[in-house]
Amino acid sequence: KLTNFPDSHGKEKELLTLVSKLGPKISIVTDGPEGSLAYDGQKFLKCGIYPQEVIERTGAGDAFGSGMLSALIKGKPLEEALIWGTVNSASVVSFVGAQKGLLKESEMADWIERAKSSGVKVEEF
Repeated sequence: KLTNFPDSHGKEKELLTLVSKLGPKISIVTDGPEGSLAYDGQKFLKCGIYPQEVIERTGAGDAFGSGMLSALIKGKPLEEALIWGTVNSASVVSFVGAQKGLLKESEMADWIERAKSSGVKVEEF
């Protein structure tokens, strides 16, 4: 609890703002089936989940982080990076273990297209 924030439900903007004051240029909060939230100092974003049959949640957060970070390293906008993280996490939870299901860059476009077709979107909140 770096922020000493007792309960974030209903206070997501406050939490992201507090985290951003600790120094990161982008603050991210993942909230399992509720999706993910981001703040880049200018806008607050929310990304829904890509529903998949959940076999095991091990590695879901790491998969989200690695997918999102990969997109940012490649120069993708934050909105797209959130979707990269979302689909990478969705793939991982459909397998047992933290590594099986990690997507390759060549698989991302198909997963992203299917996710968007199913209603996954990033919105300001």
